[in-house]
Amino acid sequence: MTVYFIFGFIALIHLLSISHSPWQSLTKGLLMPSVALVYFTVHAGAVNVLLICGLAFGYIGDLLLIRDKKPRWFLSGLLMFFCGHIFYILALADQIHWSMLSRGRFFLSLFYLPFLVAIILYLKKDAGKMLPAIVLYSIVLSLMSTAALFRWLSGGSALAFWAFPGSVLFLISDGILSIDHFRKRLSGSFWVVMSTYIAAQFLIVFSFIR
Repeated sequence: MTVYFIFGFIALIHLLSISHSPWQSLTKGLLMPSVALVYFTVHAGAVNVLLICGLAFGYIGDLLLIRDKKPRWFLSGLLMFFCGHIFYILALADQIHWSMLSRGRFFLSLFYLPFLVAIILYLKKDAGKMLPAIVLYSIVLSLMSTAALFRWLSGGSALAFWAFPGSVLFLISDGILSIDHFRKRLSGSFWVVMSTYIAAQFLIVFSFIR
């Protein structure tokens, strides 16, 4: 469909653009609107306000992180994504059939502990005063991914599965971004961070389409 082509075209141009070029900045500001365009065009049910709020905060975060070389912009962007994940958690949790989840499945949430511990230990010396914010953000991101997993396991819609791999891609994207920003510059980090981030946002929103 045309809207999928528009989203894919914008994402491709962004990924292929030269670092910090006008094209890169322009397309970054169009990424989340193009995802929203897919949702509003294809989705046939009632609009999920919580989902759209999460996407809107992601859009604001994108704009702020265009200037992420300055600490205050990075922190502001982190706050916007933090708020976005809160709304995603609420949207996902609202569709979890808790009675369908066995007690054993709740232990799957422990899957995220190694991620949290690894990020904290690896960035402990370099994050400085930002460490508490990173820890809190990582916890919320893990909760969002857990909610996506539980939504799928509790018998969600046919598309509900896609929010879980989307949330895992978010973990990968933000983990690499944190290492690249606080610890050391990684070769090719831009492409990996943005490709996983774009796919993450798209898959989470796609999972709510009916």
